[in-house]
Parts: sequence; C-alpha cells; structure tokens
Amino acid sequence: MPFVDRDSKMIGNVKVHFYEQPTNGISHFRMKVNLKNLPEEKRLFLPMFKEFFASIGTANYKYDRFNNKMLSCTNGVKVDIDTYCASDDHEDIHSREE
Repeated sequence: MPFVDRDSKMIGNVKVHFYEQPTNGISHFRMKVNLKNLPEEKRLFLPMFKEFFASIGTANYKYDRFNNKMLSCTNGVKVDIDTYCASDDHEDIHSREE
C-alpha cells in the first residue's frame, strides 16, 4: 500500500495534518483527542458516549429532526475509541500519533 504525504500545520496550539486524497470533492474530517488526563470515573462513560453520540439532539432540534438535517449535508457522524499502551503498564494510554 503506498503511503500518502501529509502536510502538517499548527492551527493555534493544535497540530493539524492534511492528506491529499481522491475523494471527488468531498471533505473528510477526523479528530483525535488525548484522553490521558480524563479522570478514571469519567472514562467509564466512554463506551456509552461512543454509542449515543450519533443519536443526539440539540437545544433547537429533537433527535429525529437533527439527524435528518445532519444527513442532508453529511454522511453522518461516527465516534471510535482507539487506545493503545506505550509500555507494559496497561494504564499508560497514549495517542498513536504523539
């Protein structure tokens, strides 16, 4: 599989990577968040957050209206939780990029 070059820039204090891809003019956005400092009691809710995130409403739209509005201009929203350990200590969770 050929590797694709990336263009990295700092936007504010966030490192952003741009990859040129043949997507027929469709933009894709992927965001990674380092959750290492998230308290343990809140980490227990991550699987539930992952399941419910794409099924939420807003203050102005109930779930079904918000979902229809979102799907009219996107392919939807998806949340994945991807973790790995940088050492033998399974509690030492890091992002894959940093």
